[in-house]
Amino acid sequence: MRWICIPALAVTMLLNGCNKAPAEQCLDSFRGDLKDPESPKVISFEGGELIYTATNSYGARVKGRALCSEDPKGKWRRDRTAEHSLVADEMTARMRKSTACMKNREWTTHYSECRADLPFQGDSVDLDRLEGKIRVEMGF
Repeated sequence: MRWICIPALAVTMLLNGCNKAPAEQCLDSFRGDLKDPESPKVISFEGGELIYTATNSYGARVKGRALCSEDPKGKWRRDRTAEHSLVADEMTARMRKSTACMKNREWTTHYSECRADLPFQGDSVDLDRLEGKIRVEMGF
């Protein structure tokens, strides 16, 4: 009897692994990238947007966000392309806003106001720092 139960249990476990909720499938797709892969917990999953908490390197729980999409095989994965696109759109919007500010105001008087949302390195925008800042603000 025991030998019959073991294969039945294995098949059940295999099938349950395939039937995970979309949020769990998405979380599993990047779980290994987290500091503590066993720590993430799903908060919500709506419209392909996953909100989760995980433990950071100091042991504190932090909130994160991931955009997820379903692949052709029906499995949900983190969609880093969509995340990158949102970040790039926000970077463009902030640089356009700053440029319009500089064009519409007297440059010397309001220069610091126009540069407020952008990290500068000398006279040019530090795009890596801007991207990092926006990713943190968006929860990616």
